This record gives sequence, C-alpha cells and structure tokens, in this order.
Amino acid sequence: MTLTGEAADLKKLLTDSGVTGADGGSYVLVKDTDFTVTEEDTTGPTTDAKPAKLNLTGKGNYTGNAAIRFEIPYAFTLAQTPVSGTDKWYRADVPVSFAIDDQNDAAQILYRNSKAAASDSWLNGSMEIYEGLEAAVAGENPGYTFTQEGKNTVTLYGKDTAKGCLSEPVVVTICIDKSAPTWADKDGVADGYGIQIKENWFRSLLNTISFGYLYNDATLDIKIQANDKKADVAEVSGISRYYYYVEKVSDTALASVKTKDELDALAAGGKFREAAAGTGTILPSSDGATISGSLSSEGNYVVYAYAVDGAGNQSDYICTDGIVVDAQAPVVKITDPKKEDGTLKDTEAILKVNLSEDATLMWFFFVSEGVFDGVTDYTYDDCKEILKVI
Repeated sequence: MTLTGEAADLKKLLTDSGVTGADGGSYVLVKDTDFTVTEEDTTGPTTDAKPAKLNLTGKGNYTGNAAIRFEIPYAFTLAQTPVSGTDKWYRADVPVSFAIDDQNDAAQILYRNSKAAASDSWLNGSMEIYEGLEAAVAGENPGYTFTQEGKNTVTLYGKDTAKGCLSEPVVVTICIDKSAPTWADKDGVADGYGIQIKENWFRSLLNTISFGYLYNDATLDIKIQANDKKADVAEVSGISRYYYYVEKVSDTALASVKTKDELDALAAGGKFREAAAGTGTILPSSDGATISGSLSSEGNYVVYAYAVDGAGNQSDYICTDGIVVDAQAPVVKITDPKKEDGTLKDTEAILKVNLSEDATLMWFFFVSEGVFDGVTDYTYDDCKEILKVI
C-alpha cells in the first residue's frame, strides 16, 4: 500500500508519556498496547475522492488520535483479447478465460496487459474472475460465463491467486448467437423466405418430387432468402452466406429427394456452392442472394440450399420441386403423302410427323389450297392470324 497519510510521525499526534526503551533510547509503540486501530473504506482498491483510512487512538500511557489516509492501488490491469471482441460471434455459452500475456490467444477472453512494478514477484499467472469488486475482495463466487444471446457487456475484476492482488475493472463485451437461421421471419411469417424461382417459392425439404414446374426462359435466376432475427433478441450475427446445390436429373421417373445425410455428405465433399449474403434484394433487409447462370441450359433440375449466420449456425436444408427448363421449341418434320408409298389416296392422306422431342400436345389444322401461296418462314402466330381470316 502507498501511505499518503496525515501522520507520518505518530509522536506529533500522540502524547508521549516519557517512557523510553530499555537502553534509554526510543520506544516503539505497540499496537493494542499503546494504541488501537480502526479502519474505514479498506475493503478493496479505491479510486474516488475518499481513499482508505486508518484511525489510531492512544491507549495506556498514550493519548490522542491520529488518522492515516492511504490508497489501495490495483496490482495489474486486464484487457479483452481482440479476437474475442465485437467482431466475433459465439454460438454457445462463453466462460471467461485468461491468458497471462498473449493478447492473440484465440482461446482466451482476457489477458494481463500491465502490472504495477511492485507486484512483479507477487503475480503467479493463476487468476480468478469476479463480476463485482466486493465479491472479488471476499473471494465469493469466482468465475463468470456469458450465457445470453445477443451483445452482452459486463464489468469484471481479476484476482491473482498468489497474494490475492486485484486487477482494475475491465469492461468485456461478448456476442452470442445460438440459434440457426430459419425460413420465416421472427414472427413465423414465411412470405418472402425460401428459394424463389420466378413467382414460385419453396421453403422445406420435400418428401417427393414431381416435375410440374415448366419454364421456357433462356435463363432462370435462383433467389434465396433466410432470416436470422429473433423476436426476443435485440442483436444477432445475421445471415453471412448461402450454400446451394443444383442437381440435374436425367430420369425424372426415378428422381427422389435427397436425405439430410446425403446432403451432409455432398456439403462435406464441396458439392455445394457458396453465395454471399447481400447479393440479392428479395427483401428490404438485403441479406438475400441471387444466383444467375445455374439454370441456363435445358434440363430437369432440383435446387437444394441452406443458410449460415455469422456465428456459424446452419439452417435446415430446403429444396425446390422438380424444375423443367425448356426454352427451345420442338422441331417438326412432316413427310408429304405420296401415292407411291400408299400415303396419298383419292379421299385420304396419311401425314408422317417427326418431332425433335416428346410433345404433350400437338395441333393440326387444314386450310384451302392457295392460302399460303407465296408465304415462307411462317410462324405459329402467322398461322393463327390466317385461320382467323378464314
């Protein structure tokens, strides 16, 4: 302790009775024989305008009073490791741990960044953490663990176990997000969340697939939007990135939805592609993603996706139903009927039609001779207009 007292020489304040030592020299006052001591504000370090105080009262051969005021300094200071600060989000409870001098130890929350010169030989590197000063002085309930989701800030004290030396108070902020992203808003409303293909939305991992979604666009965008906000948490880590896997199905009759285990294996094998959050503007939050070019060729597809937040929590998998991309019109070849092969008779004709792909519906129409005279490269719309006239 550092004495800053009002009585460096007690003889000036306590009336000496004239007693001398055995050798005729000075006499050393003995506590509880020649004076008593009471204390004020000495339960721990003080930094305000009322430092600790000792009251000395003469006893026996001595009378009078003296007061000694002094400061109890903190023996060392602590700081939060930068890697555990507000840019770091944890997804589980965080016990406050301590590194002696290494501020870059990613496994620790606090480190000792300075100490009083007089305490060099006192500190042993083993420290207990307390939430309050009184608890630190008394050694009650050591240890502190952050458990609440969101951004949490507390003031803590360290106590070195060698001599019981206390640290200055240190403000610690820990961010925790234990909950995975969902495919609905914080109130459970699903509108605007999931995988979007044009006007169609998909928000779950389906049980079965039917290829009933037909598109003739030259390219289709895949839009993905998840949510990380919670109704009872003010601040969360937010959506960080999306992962998607586009499966091209060769035989739709044998197609089935992939299981979670199968999708986990695909993700572990690097088959899912990453899309950063914020690359799509599906909702005003702007943390969606838009992927272009993955559905640009004709074929049958199923799209799988999941979202990851800033703490590393992963959402459930979701998938689209079967998607059919067919942007090319079928090519129709008709073989003219001929008498030679028996396809042309006086009252009937047999047309041989060859299509470049399977057709679900084919239209035939007949017009009078001469209607298309001089017409080349006519389209289906041209035919419809001619038929209206006829």
